[in-house]
Amino acid sequence: MNIRSLTSPTLPPGRIYRSGALTQVPAPMLSQLLTTYNIRTIYDLRRAAERETAPSPIINGVETVWIPSTTDGTVYWPDRCGVQRKKEVPRGVPTAAFADGDGVEAWKATYRNILDTHGHIFKTVLEKIRDGGDGAVLFHCTAGRDRTGVLAALVLALCHTPRAVIAQEYILTRIGIEPFRNYLFEQFFGMSVENAAGAGMEKGLAGPGVLEMCETRETSILGFLDWMDEKWGDVGNQGHTCPGVHGWFIKEMGFEDSDRDKIEARLGVKRA
Repeated sequence: MNIRSLTSPTLPPGRIYRSGALTQVPAPMLSQLLTTYNIRTIYDLRRAAERETAPSPIINGVETVWIPSTTDGTVYWPDRCGVQRKKEVPRGVPTAAFADGDGVEAWKATYRNILDTHGHIFKTVLEKIRDGGDGAVLFHCTAGRDRTGVLAALVLALCHTPRAVIAQEYILTRIGIEPFRNYLFEQFFGMSVENAAGAGMEKGLAGPGVLEMCETRETSILGFLDWMDEKWGDVGNQGHTCPGVHGWFIKEMGFEDSDRDKIEARLGVKRA
């Protein structure tokens, strides 16, 4: 579901893949992840409860990696002095907030929360990309839009992808999830569309912000990248298409410029 190679004018295809949950993929197609696309490592970004409802499929020759986020329990993360401190779970964004100004501020807050709850997981994925190894890497969440979309944007930004291209790649999810709309409805609301109608949920589903939450707009990811620029854009990274992402990579994740150079080399990045 919603599977595609992560690519841009600076990032060749076939190195990194993104998708939604793989539970709806037929077994013969799952085997092709290895035999056709040489995917050998999958990072599951979902919560523990999501994995219980829809377990990750077992694919011979492919390793599935799951690391708990802060929404799944206590996670300790080193501060700037190397001291291990407990990470707190950020508050969720009220649904009604997405109805204000096309939801730009609400999406910015949502993706900021994901960066906080999944930062240590994203670092592990980036370390895997940096260190290389056999085969390509795939990462996914449930729909393949938000947690996956944030990580995809970070990878593309580190590869010097133009912001407009990052936004275009992000909204491809509109197409990718359309055939699985009913499945996703059941995953998020715990019942089918038909049962929801029978339970009289139509009014609630038409409430403020619900429609905006279901849409995939360029402004959602671009607003998030703008926020990163405001927060980390001054960390000696002038000249980058997304300076805030590079600043986050260095200042928050503890990487060095040499790590970014290794990632570029592993992925065959071609700077514009």
